[in-house]
Amino acid sequence: RNFTTDWNSGRALSALVETCVPGSVPEWNVLEDSQAVENITSAMQVAEEDLSIPALLAPDDMANPEVDDLSIMTYVSCFNTTLTQNLLFWLRAKLPNRSIDNLTVDWSN
Repeated sequence: RNFTTDWNSGRALSALVETCVPGSVPEWNVLEDSQAVENITSAMQVAEEDLSIPALLAPDDMANPEVDDLSIMTYVSCFNTTLTQNLLFWLRAKLPNRSIDNLTVDWSN
């Protein structure tokens, strides 16, 4: 709902990372708020190692309720390419007789 407190526990980031790298954080929905810095650190490590997304802010900063929302938005935007690629792979699997290489031209007809 927001780009500040909704990201403090590491649960949202872990869900995002799990979406991009299935199996990397399978129990994202039961992460404990009291382990926020550890949750964020783990998710950021997977993002950096598996997706080459650098940690643009410190886990302590993301866990802080006063975190700058633009910092979170900037970091989350780094996942856009991976999410788009995952969607294209899914579409190609669902529509094997269609040639879909992008989500603008190929998807419009």
